[in-house]
Amino acid sequence: MRLAVFTTMLLAGALLAGCSSYKTSVEPGRNLAGYSRVWVKSNMNDNHGLGGFIVAALAAQGHEAGLGPLTMMPVRTQLIVQYRDSWAWDFKDHMTALEITVLDARTEQQIARADYGNPASMSRHPSEVAERLVRQLFAPPAGKKK
Repeated sequence: MRLAVFTTMLLAGALLAGCSSYKTSVEPGRNLAGYSRVWVKSNMNDNHGLGGFIVAALAAQGHEAGLGPLTMMPVRTQLIVQYRDSWAWDFKDHMTALEITVLDARTEQQIARADYGNPASMSRHPSEVAERLVRQLFAPPAGKKK
């Protein structure tokens, strides 16, 4: 009996833990580490404050970052960050995906993208996910220091 309960709990824990997936891609020849002024385009569907977490992650890395509609974006902005998040409810609200897209502010062409996905993650706080994706996006190229 105890073995059956233990096995069931172990299996449930493994299913709930799931595998987090973090993917980052930057256009060839581009390096986001050289940019300092970033605007995070507000997302009207953001009910969890993800925009604020992204701005905080950018500021923690030394970037001048702001959040709001594009009409409020400062003239000297170099990059625009857009984001889209997905949530599910399993005993509590939890983020299942976050997509961050980075655009050149002058051309509005996509130059980088980062994705997080974990449909079963209930323990990862959205601020941790945003921080990791921003850190990966704005990391200096291998072999170079910021």
